[in-house]
Amino acid sequence: MTAGFRGDGLAEEVVGLLQAVRRALRDEYERQARGTALAESHHYLPLLHEVAELPGVTVNELARRTRMPKSQVSVLVARLVERGIVRRDTDEHDTRLVHLRITPEGQRRACSWRATHHRALLRTLEPLSDEQLATIVDGLELLLSALEPHRKRMS
Repeated sequence: MTAGFRGDGLAEEVVGLLQAVRRALRDEYERQARGTALAESHHYLPLLHEVAELPGVTVNELARRTRMPKSQVSVLVARLVERGIVRRDTDEHDTRLVHLRITPEGQRRACSWRATHHRALLRTLEPLSDEQLATIVDGLELLLSALEPHRKRMS
């Protein structure tokens, strides 16, 4: 058990629910994207986000930041390069080093994928009342504030 962790059932329930929400959202995105050009976008979005935020990022850094295995990141980056979404630039001082940059086509697709995912999430929330949504907002704000010290240490 981690020092300072309350090993109570409520904290465990929160962790379990967050994992279930993540899986359910991924499944819903996949269901809605099936048979469209967006079918694999959930694999690419974390990578595209990082490449767009950090032009020139390397595959090693991308793997660290996305917490994905380097081999998986390499395969996904190769597909993105093939599709003209990301480009590889060789470092001018060290030819073994490759920097990744998002292309204009990559920016267009990333915006489209994000908008599609955003709409899917909004549709998922439609049946909830304003009171239920406010409860979710309160809980997420609490979670985000609890994460803030950890986020500052990671950056």
